[in-house]
Amino acid sequence: MSMFKLFTRSEPKAEPSWYVLETADGLQLQPLATQAGRPLTAPLLGGWLAQLDEEGLAVPSSSGYLLTWDSVYGLMAHSEHSEALAMLELPQQGNASPSLVSRGSLEDAGFSISLGQWRLDHGPAADAELIGAVLRHTDGTTLLPVAAYSVAQEVRTFARRQQNERNGQHHRMAWAAYAASLPQQMQIWMISCTGLSS
Repeated sequence: MSMFKLFTRSEPKAEPSWYVLETADGLQLQPLATQAGRPLTAPLLGGWLAQLDEEGLAVPSSSGYLLTWDSVYGLMAHSEHSEALAMLELPQQGNASPSLVSRGSLEDAGFSISLGQWRLDHGPAADAELIGAVLRHTDGTTLLPVAAYSVAQEVRTFARRQQNERNGQHHRMAWAAYAASLPQQMQIWMISCTGLSS
């Protein structure tokens, strides 16, 4: 079903209110009120979510749908769905960028890379908390740019690496890949506790 069919129905059926909760995995949407979820009022949201389900872009659950963060960013670049994203009332996308903190020697099996301090255009983000792709801070909430989200995901993946990948060669390759993949417009400070170069 095309987006045109969805928005040209003459008399859309009345739909219940939907509620959205930002989680580490994505946006959890359900038609029942939740203590932590915020209400969404777009009358066509339910129909659009059903369409995304048909297209394999939303994951149905017992209580509604899950839109993974990968799906959200994919929809932003999708000509047919980008405008409909406004129904989700997402936080404004901002120029948020993290520092990367390393701990231990590259030769150590326990070598780690983690996300450090976050910065916004005006400076450090105070009391920042990352939930999936949404950065909550003293001044409000910010949706990460796709590059920053990708870095955050790579850091999480690195933390879950297999035992046979916990060696100097793999660690050096991973650290170099982070540095090479960061776009110039993102100011990401690789803060090292072990003298690694950024």
